[in-house]
Amino acid sequence: MFGVLASCLLLLALGLPGTAALRRLTDRLTTLELWAYGLPLGVVVGSLLMLLLGVLFGALRLPLVLVVAVGSLAAAVALGPWRAMIAALGVAIGREQQLGFAAGAATTGKAASKGKGKGKATVAAPSLTERPSLPDRLLTTFGPLSLCILGLFIIRWALLWRGALTYEATGLFAGQVNIWGDWALHLGDVTAFVYGDNLPPQNTRWAGTPYAYHYLTSITAAAMVLLGMDPATALSLQSFLFCVLLLLGLFAFAVRLTRDRNAAGVSVALFLLGGTLGWLVVANVINQSHDLLGTLLRQPWDNGQQSDLNFRWPNFFFALIESQRGYLYGLPLFLLILTLLYQGVQGGGKKLFAAAGVIAGTLPFAHTSTLAALAMITPFVALLFLQPSRAWVTNWTLFFGPWLAIAVPQLLLQYSGQDVGTRGVRLQLGWVAAPDSWPWFWLKNLGWFIPLLLIALASRTLLAGPARRFLWAMMPIFAICNLVAFFPWDWDNTKFFFYWFLAVSILVATVLVRTWREHSSLVVRTLLLSVVATMILSGLLMNFQQLIGKDHNLFLSTEELAVAAQVRDLTPPHAVFATGLQHNHPVTVMAGRTVMMGYPGWLYAFGLDYSQRERDLRAIYTLTANTPALLEKYNVEYVVIGPNERQNFKPNVETFRSRYQRIINTGNYEVFKVR
Repeated sequence: MFGVLASCLLLLALGLPGTAALRRLTDRLTTLELWAYGLPLGVVVGSLLMLLLGVLFGALRLPLVLVVAVGSLAAAVALGPWRAMIAALGVAIGREQQLGFAAGAATTGKAASKGKGKGKATVAAPSLTERPSLPDRLLTTFGPLSLCILGLFIIRWALLWRGALTYEATGLFAGQVNIWGDWALHLGDVTAFVYGDNLPPQNTRWAGTPYAYHYLTSITAAAMVLLGMDPATALSLQSFLFCVLLLLGLFAFAVRLTRDRNAAGVSVALFLLGGTLGWLVVANVINQSHDLLGTLLRQPWDNGQQSDLNFRWPNFFFALIESQRGYLYGLPLFLLILTLLYQGVQGGGKKLFAAAGVIAGTLPFAHTSTLAALAMITPFVALLFLQPSRAWVTNWTLFFGPWLAIAVPQLLLQYSGQDVGTRGVRLQLGWVAAPDSWPWFWLKNLGWFIPLLLIALASRTLLAGPARRFLWAMMPIFAICNLVAFFPWDWDNTKFFFYWFLAVSILVATVLVRTWREHSSLVVRTLLLSVVATMILSGLLMNFQQLIGKDHNLFLSTEELAVAAQVRDLTPPHAVFATGLQHNHPVTVMAGRTVMMGYPGWLYAFGLDYSQRERDLRAIYTLTANTPALLEKYNVEYVVIGPNERQNFKPNVETFRSRYQRIINTGNYEVFKVR
């Protein structure tokens, strides 16, 4: 319990300077934006500072974490003014009302465009003595519909993250298949920082090379472990807290563009629950079995069957936000950067462009996919707001200049000359549509999103002019990602489609809400609800699958947890191991040690050619004549022989026992010291 409390205080201490800095920067951000974007910004900067100090001192240690936390608090106090900011929290959404955000009715593009960017708001916020009750403040801030949507998401995520990784009698279990698949990497990063002294970061799954990845969320989680948390619990707590901030940030961004809280709430639901028409597969099973409840309780969602039928569009929460944890930092910063630019192009001043550029410069270690997505979007923003003036050139130079100056050195350091990152880039027309035709692929994967998006893009009165142009600037991602595959695994283009779909969700939600208001007919409104159901039903089925425990996966057995504990106790932090190639090997996941070669799927995604090293690894296990030379070449000090190694490498176990010292023996696992 102490570790949880200390970790929450750490995250708050790191985050407060970000909120205070944004408050100092501009008075154009709402109270909700200050907190939803400012806290992640502060944590990112504080984590970068911990990373830098950890590299300088060779390890991440508790005193270093405490120094950064105290320094962050001091910076927050210096930046202030906290009295005014706390008062702003107490008077509901006074600043949002000053900006003219309607609680219900949408504002048409023509009306909303009048007077844009002219001066500061003049309506005074209510005094503390006039403060309404908490329920009234929440309703005023979010509106009944949006408050219900956001509240349900928070409850859902509390249940999800509580069971994300759980210790049971037989081992550590993952509560969702994508956590089982991807969190082995993230958990391994955290334990490498804490138990493996992996600073400066080396690739613990490809011995001898720097780690070309965005691992900043794992630096933060490692600090939480140093404060007394278990690594698995630290990841779950961090994910839950930042998912809540992300949720509020998505809502605030949609409100900013639509000036309509109902449309903003619906857009959040579409974005986080949106999926394919793959629910039709489940409907067909129900139709054949005539057993609705039994089918839903037995298997409400089958990923393999969906993929076989070429339903490839993901539910972005489960596919990326939950599993690939970089979005916890990347998405809030993305929303903040675009919000600052949105205010800047409406007369907010040069400092907003410069601040957006500086914040974009923090992204390389936080989330490179967001960095690349911004590089696709912001040139189109600049072009759509093109003005033949010196001010336009100055503003965008102040954005792109600091961004490049701060980010490029980090990228050079991060990749350190490795031939990765661009190896997978190639022309691939139609993305993954084959064997379906391109139009049919998108219609069956996105359903009503496609026609409603076309309606939204064709309307000139749906949104204010600046908002419409901003969302138009995110549309080219769709064309680019249907022409070029940016990663070795082509499905990873979804990392960029993610931001296109955010814009789609906002536009489609606005069309739906406006149509609802304009038509009181029961038939029309029933049709609208049916359309929304088709767009989110797949996401709801995925959530139901996880909620009823049908996505329960053994992550590490109790024996494997014991192996990891002994490896931590009996081997030096920087030791290199030869192990099997499963993604969730205990040596990398919970011991934080480096292996000669890890899971090939990740190496392929990193753009690494692992064929020769895999042959050498197999030669080590079969104890060929050149095994001693290979051990020397890769600096391998320990060899693990467990179930995976026995099955895939067929090692000469008796010779290992006679030739090398066995330091660990748990029954199914043996660890030999070979150098």
